[in-house]
Amino acid sequence: MSLTTAQQFELEQMKRAATKLSHAQALELLVQSTRLLMIKNNVYQSLLQQYQSQPAPLPRD
Repeated sequence: MSLTTAQQFELEQMKRAATKLSHAQALELLVQSTRLLMIKNNVYQSLLQQYQSQPAPLPRD
């Protein structure tokens, strides 16, 4: 899956900003970003499970 142009621009800005961080700051940013991605994945998995556990809709006549 590709990034949008706006996301690519934001990623480039983040790369530039990261070069100005100390090692400790960059490590903390990496840990926090990874944590947020894990939470996002958990939300997606939970929503998918909820969707899959719902009964199928009745066909319309």
